[in-house]
Amino acid sequence: MDNLFGNTLVVKSARGNARLWYNPDGTLTGVDDKGQQLGGTWTIDGVKLCTRISKPLPRPDHRGTMEPHDVGDCWEDHRSDGTTTLLSIEPGR
Repeated sequence: MDNLFGNTLVVKSARGNARLWYNPDGTLTGVDDKGQQLGGTWTIDGVKLCTRISKPLPRPDHRGTMEPHDVGDCWEDHRSDGTTTLLSIEPGR
């Protein structure tokens, strides 16, 4: 999780793309591919990273498995609805 602080999580999915910035205080901000500003919160539940986007409109919560990743890493998240999301960590915000 520490590698997300101060860096950018890039999310690419069939539903759209986003750039998210996680903060140590449990908040996150970001922007989607339509230019909408995003806001929300995150928590750790065991081995799951739980993300809740609440701004501009609430979106379904996401619970992804916490695995250590470094800046520059790319990986896939296979969601329970059968879709795959591509994730990567880029340096800086």
